[in-house]
Amino acid sequence: MAFEIRRPQTEEFASVHALESAVVNETYGGIWPTTPIIVGEEDWGAGWVAVSASDLLGWMLTQEYWIEDLWVSSQFRRQGAGSALLHHAEQEIAARGIATAHLSVITSNEPAIAFYEKRGWRRLREIPHEIVSAPRLEMTKAIG
Repeated sequence: MAFEIRRPQTEEFASVHALESAVVNETYGGIWPTTPIIVGEEDWGAGWVAVSASDLLGWMLTQEYWIEDLWVSSQFRRQGAGSALLHHAEQEIAARGIATAHLSVITSNEPAIAFYEKRGWRRLREIPHEIVSAPRLEMTKAIG
């Protein structure tokens, strides 16, 4: 599938929010104390999207040395968009002069953990999650 990674356009912000909300609820709806999970507003223009024609495949946001968000619509997984967004995130963090990137994922999200490990990410430590009983796994990767 051909797609591009680019900044979202203002008229796409609602679609990005809807994509993140859908993936968050699909991924964590079974362990979150309340459903549906309400995803708050982000600075949608600060992130990156993977798009193919008129389809929004995924969304990614970094801050400092963290990958804050990386979400790919379930219908577009295993087609390269997640890998491309992750690589773009790593490059964006490295361009800040940072040598090691970090992210966290809930430990019950085994597919995401396997995805990151396959791409060179390593488990650093488990830390309590502030909302759910499942801990978060902090992962790290040398990028610089």
